[in-house]
Amino acid sequence: MSFPRRFHPILIFVLLFAGSPALYAQHIITGKVNDKAGTAIPFASVLLQQLPDSGLLATTITDSLGNYKLNAAKLSKTILTAGGIGYKPAVKLMEIDKSITQSIDFVLEEDAIELKEASVSSRKPLIEHKVDRVIFNVENSISAIGTDALDAMSKAPGVLVSGSDDITLAGKSSVSVMLNDKLIQLSGDELAEMLHSIPSDNISRIEVITTPPAKYDAAGNSGIINIVTRKTRRDGLNGTVGFTYRQNNYGSFQPTGTFNYRKQKWNLYGNTNGGENYSKPTEKHTSYYPTQTLVQSSDIKNLHNYHRSQLGADYNITPKAVIGFLYTYGGSTPKMWEDISGKWVNRNNGIDSVINTKAHTSDFGERNVANANYEWSIDSSGKKLNIDGDFFTRTGRTVRDFNTIDMLGDGTMTGVTSSNKSTGKQVLYISSIKADMELPLTTVKLSFGGKASFIHVISDNVFQYLDHSVLVTDTGKTNKFDYRENTQAIYTSAQRKINEKWELQAGLRAEYTQSLATSITTKQANERKYLQLFPTAYVQYTHNDDHVFSLNFSRRIERPNMSQINPFRRYMTPNTYDEGNPFLQPSFSSNLEGSYTLKSKYTFTVYGQYNQQIATQILEVDSVLKGFHFRYANIGQSINYGFNASAALQPAKWWECNMQFYGFHASVYANYYNGAVTNNYSRTGFVTACDNSFTLNSSKTLMAEIGFEYQGKMIDNYDLHYPSGNLNAGFRALFYQKSLIVGINLDDMLATEVHKSTNLYNGSTSNNYYDTKSLHLNVTYKFGSKNVKSKREHSGGATEESKRA
Repeated sequence: MSFPRRFHPILIFVLLFAGSPALYAQHIITGKVNDKAGTAIPFASVLLQQLPDSGLLATTITDSLGNYKLNAAKLSKTILTAGGIGYKPAVKLMEIDKSITQSIDFVLEEDAIELKEASVSSRKPLIEHKVDRVIFNVENSISAIGTDALDAMSKAPGVLVSGSDDITLAGKSSVSVMLNDKLIQLSGDELAEMLHSIPSDNISRIEVITTPPAKYDAAGNSGIINIVTRKTRRDGLNGTVGFTYRQNNYGSFQPTGTFNYRKQKWNLYGNTNGGENYSKPTEKHTSYYPTQTLVQSSDIKNLHNYHRSQLGADYNITPKAVIGFLYTYGGSTPKMWEDISGKWVNRNNGIDSVINTKAHTSDFGERNVANANYEWSIDSSGKKLNIDGDFFTRTGRTVRDFNTIDMLGDGTMTGVTSSNKSTGKQVLYISSIKADMELPLTTVKLSFGGKASFIHVISDNVFQYLDHSVLVTDTGKTNKFDYRENTQAIYTSAQRKINEKWELQAGLRAEYTQSLATSITTKQANERKYLQLFPTAYVQYTHNDDHVFSLNFSRRIERPNMSQINPFRRYMTPNTYDEGNPFLQPSFSSNLEGSYTLKSKYTFTVYGQYNQQIATQILEVDSVLKGFHFRYANIGQSINYGFNASAALQPAKWWECNMQFYGFHASVYANYYNGAVTNNYSRTGFVTACDNSFTLNSSKTLMAEIGFEYQGKMIDNYDLHYPSGNLNAGFRALFYQKSLIVGINLDDMLATEVHKSTNLYNGSTSNNYYDTKSLHLNVTYKFGSKNVKSKREHSGGATEESKRA
């Protein structure tokens, strides 16, 4: 099957629509805006209005030299108005001129009322509720002083950050994290370390989007957490340097650094972070067979080392147009050492035999991401065009050696040994282009756009065993895999504020996907083509500032990520392994959510979710080979509904308390194990969390915090999860005008973040602890001007696809 690599017609339409001046004007008005002294007034507004109702026809702003240019479709019965902050507006009646271009200058008088006298002191509420998102204003939170982005994120309504830095959002199976509307292409430890490198002082707000609008990719049954940084217009250099030292069973060290340099039309920025993270997790798995039980325990030593660097530049072609480039490099060579003991226990609790396996896994991963971005603010009314092109490539290799020795229950050697080696290679290419247009009209704000993305994955997996000192390839466990996926998408969205109380928003996204999964070794292929529609709808009613109600609906798709469809088998022992499924199908979800915000402090949410073709990792027990393995499969459907409540309180000036509670009921209708027979598993569960921050002195340079999270018993598809908890505490001090920040944190102080689960179908159990009890020492130094404009984050096109890598 071949795939056409061409732009979707919507992209061409967007470019032509936005880029053609003929669509906007037949007359051109130019001029200059000065004050009485003849000094140019930059960023003054110039408006063309229709008489007699002053309807807005066209707008623009002056550049740094006070010049402006405005396109007009008509001049009859119109007025031209110029104004600026601190100046009285000036108005001129437009006259019909036969020439296409005419020049009109303005001289503005200073306002008699000084700006500082006329200004009104205002403070945004800690929590704001917009029609499609909840906003946590970090700059108004005392608990965020001297912290970082990850810590600040944990204070936002609906967001939970565990002791192991896992980020979850109530009612969602996954979370996408964005920085100024651009998806961060990281996960796990790398995402956590990057967020730790962003000081909270650089953050304006955190947006929690539980039902993403049509503008965003429909992929993922996930919400979005968008971090918005502060911005000013001053030139200069600023940045941060710092490090984190973590002590659990081992010591780990991670340095970080950022810089941003702005000079006139140029803005250069970069950041880097990396280090070595050691941990010592333990895993225990019990599976049941007709006459025996296998109890398998693993002692593990993990080394996750990585490096990530980013360099970008923005250039302001005009005051309204900016072009940017961004390059990101990431590399890692993680290693894992495992000592696995498997005991075969009979019905009389006697040990029949023992299988000991020693394994070593060595990985290599390298990725390169290039982004080019163009942004054109067409006029001051809000018309804006954004175009992004992305190219992403990742090369990965996994090598795993493991040796197994069999013994009888009394320790006598059986003489049965095996030495095995598995090697997996994967190359991933992703390219995409997208365009977004914002078009405010008199009664409605429109946005529309399109995107085309292309994915190609090649995997080559080889399994070998040692036979008389010679490595022999096992063809039954070897596979070469090729996967291609192309998606074209278009969307439109409309937002209207009917009056001061009612606001509506609706959108529709269409995605056409073509995929081809081919097992070259087995000569099996799975080709799919499908068109799906993803509607979104939002209604918000603002009774007053103290009472805000909203109702949201969205439909989403969750496509498998690359590891889920990669057939590479990672063998723990010769008969136990995990693998991907190249024929895994996407799952779909429909989400309905209603919320109420009280006095910008309390948020209450109820939600319902219907999931189809659930894709998850399942456990299969092999009674013939006496082993087990994990693989991904589509198991059926589920219905979830729940209630969330959060409160951001300040019991005293020196004390800020954030409390969250999630109660939910999950019902799973699965038919994987029994074919036509559907098993129903249902259970109610809850999660609660409380974070307390204390200001210890009047200058707010000494802070302390303590918090906890508790998760009750709950189900997740076939698995029943048992309760777990996390108690944490911290202290931080700010020095040298708050430029130097030193923090100490204790995570999972009681070592209670244990992951225990039981498979509801076959009774197999897991008991895992991932070495989360730890001490963190964080040191960050901020240098340079504190008023430098933040970099412009690109809303890249390949971001959602690269998240699946």
